[in-house]
Amino acid sequence: MKSVYSGYARIETDGAAYFAGANTADGFRGIYDEIADETVLERVYVIKGGAGTGKSTLIRKVAEAAAKAGWTAELYFCGSDPYSLDCAVLDGRIAVLDGTAPHVRELTYPGAASSLIDVTRFWDAAVLETCRDDILAHCHAKSDGWASAYRYLRAAAAVNEERSALSGTVFDRAKAEAYFARRKKEIGKPKPEESGRTVLRYTRAVTMRGRYYLPTFERLAETVYAVSDAFGCAALFLDRLAGVLAAAGYDTVVSRLPVTGHTDGIFLPAHRIAFVTAETDADARRLNMSRFVTEEIPEGFRGQMRLAAKIGESCMEEAESALARAAEAHFALEEIYRSAMDFPALGRYTKKICAEITERLKK
Repeated sequence: MKSVYSGYARIETDGAAYFAGANTADGFRGIYDEIADETVLERVYVIKGGAGTGKSTLIRKVAEAAAKAGWTAELYFCGSDPYSLDCAVLDGRIAVLDGTAPHVRELTYPGAASSLIDVTRFWDAAVLETCRDDILAHCHAKSDGWASAYRYLRAAAAVNEERSALSGTVFDRAKAEAYFARRKKEIGKPKPEESGRTVLRYTRAVTMRGRYYLPTFERLAETVYAVSDAFGCAALFLDRLAGVLAAAGYDTVVSRLPVTGHTDGIFLPAHRIAFVTAETDADARRLNMSRFVTEEIPEGFRGQMRLAAKIGESCMEEAESALARAAEAHFALEEIYRSAMDFPALGRYTKKICAEITERLKK
């Protein structure tokens, strides 16, 4: 039986990497305000420009310059295009992010806590004016593709909620609670610096190029528990585990499935422990969810689960088809904007930005 965790291709990266947002049943959900909070960070650089104008490359160059100088760079990929960077947080102090649609971000405290990086200064507006009709047509086609995709994602979410309801009829909560108690004892007490804080980070995304997964929790953890998905119970198990750990005072980083919103991974940074649902190459402790399934399975249950899984997967595939149509229009837009850009001038400007940020990091 196909799982809701199936079909996600792995992206291998170094260090901490997440998606800065996700396409959900309720539209695009970004976490930009959480990862680039001007009241917390020393500085936030917001980039403005169009598709294909070099924003992602600029972010990558800044991150590479910071890493080369010895600072950590936490990367956030685009939830709609996994080959594109949307944000980098450097040494936990400075963020550089893409502030254009669909994740529009303005400067909250301009000058005081944030700076504008305007790459539109490097395009030839006259070239873009001659392409007006094509730009408008591609934008409308892209918008239509997104609208269709979100309708199918809403349908997939509704079907998967029915599947979760079915899973609830066979999920042995008492056994799960006993396991949670044992696991807390094994982990030990929360460390003094922990307060039960939960941070949301996306490690999965349904994008214009398909479904993708970042195995960040596995890379950061020393101990990994790989949770199987017997009868769809993994989501119920991890949802409850996330709540139990937070209530016990552990700091957690939680990843949620973009469509259903259910937990698909948990990381305890202070203890270097992760619970993940993906098939992993890490030296993981396998946790078979069959042990948390009731002995008696209701009549007709398996057939209902198979039907829900089939319908849900069909909705996901149609959403991906719609996103592929949006991608065609998006990449056509990128080509138009690239043709109007002065990339050598942008490259020189990028070097200045890299130098400015590395100087800030030295302070």
